[in-house]
Amino acid sequence: MFFVGDFSEFLALFEIMMIVSSAIALFLVAVLIYYVKFMKKVAESRFVRKSGPRARCPYCRTPVMPGWRYCPSCGREISSLWPRRAQRRQG
Repeated sequence: MFFVGDFSEFLALFEIMMIVSSAIALFLVAVLIYYVKFMKKVAESRFVRKSGPRARCPYCRTPVMPGWRYCPSCGREISSLWPRRAQRRQG
C-alpha cells in the first residue's frame, strides 16, 4: 500500500495504530492471566486429593485409607482396623 499525503498524517495514523495494538495486547495479557488463575483453581479443586483421616498398616506402617481391606504395600488384610458397621435389624 502506497501512502499518499503528508508525512505528519502518516505519523498520526501510525501513533493511533500503536495505541490500539497496545490496548489489544494488554487486554489479551489480562485474559491470559485470568485464564491461568481460573485453571489453577479448577485443578486444585478437581485433582488434589483431600486428605482424610489416615491409619497405618500394623505390619509395614504404610499409610492406608479408612475402609481398605488390604494393605497396598504388603498385601496383608487390614480390615480389622476399621470398626464393623452395625447390622440392620430386620423386622
